[in-house]
Amino acid sequence: MKIKLLFASIVTVLLIAILLTMLADRFDRQKERRDQLAREQALAVAFAESEQVRKNADAETKKQELLEKLDKYEQAGIMTHEKAQESRDFLTGKRTLYVAPDGFITTNPVSVVPAN
Repeated sequence: MKIKLLFASIVTVLLIAILLTMLADRFDRQKERRDQLAREQALAVAFAESEQVRKNADAETKKQELLEKLDKYEQAGIMTHEKAQESRDFLTGKRTLYVAPDGFITTNPVSVVPAN
């Protein structure tokens, strides 16, 4: 009887050890997966930020090119000083352009009426 009880205790301890090992492995796999997802998310964010930096640099380059063209047009007499300055103000952000509800560009802010 004692041998059966001892054997049952040993089997129980072994089963508990196996279950604990399986649980530990599962938690390790879950942690590895969370870490992998965090790394992938960080890479995605870094890629998006680098793309935004590239787009900003491209836009800044184009803005500089347009400003240079405005200077050339003004010097050549194709554009008046006032119109060239107005265009510079829009390019540099001193003045803002708006899109009206009808789709035309305007210099006046237009309130948008919600659709019923």
